[in-house]
Amino acid sequence: MDLAKLQSKKAKRVSNLLALVLDGSRLEGVVMRRPNGSLETQQNLFVSLSLDPLTADPELVGREIRNHLDSAGVRERDCVVALPLRWVLASHVDMPLLPEADIDGFLLIEAERSFHADISTLHFAASRSKLAEGKEHALLVGVPKTHLVRLDHVLRAAKLRLLSFSLGLPALQPPLADSARGVMAMNI
Repeated sequence: MDLAKLQSKKAKRVSNLLALVLDGSRLEGVVMRRPNGSLETQQNLFVSLSLDPLTADPELVGREIRNHLDSAGVRERDCVVALPLRWVLASHVDMPLLPEADIDGFLLIEAERSFHADISTLHFAASRSKLAEGKEHALLVGVPKTHLVRLDHVLRAAKLRLLSFSLGLPALQPPLADSARGVMAMNI
């Protein structure tokens, strides 16, 4: 599975989308529809899987997921998947003043130093941010490539077309009606 191709594909405009959240044996799904530029929830799905997607045969896990989707009446094939946070390795780095050309190399070295896995076995990304006082930080994130490849095989066996992976974190807390009040959501 070439993740660069997955992320660089021109995003086709889909009118219906299946969003899945996978966490251990729990599978949650939402079918979203886009009428007139807004999003509407069409269906919800909450099921327990009897097979572990990381250890069981991908064909059998895919068939189990497809059976759950069929019994719930879910017909959507295009999907986005939120990965379990326990699959994610993360580290925080204070950025020194470096020329832009040296930043990627610095971040790779920091990831190799911070993660307990070989960086070549991870799908790695870094998110940089600046604080008001000008100090720069980076969040380093790695997900084992083997997990992503296996999940891709499971989804193909379930006859689903993967559009994107995401982290489960954005799904923790719905937005508030009063945007002036902040919300902190923790996943323990």
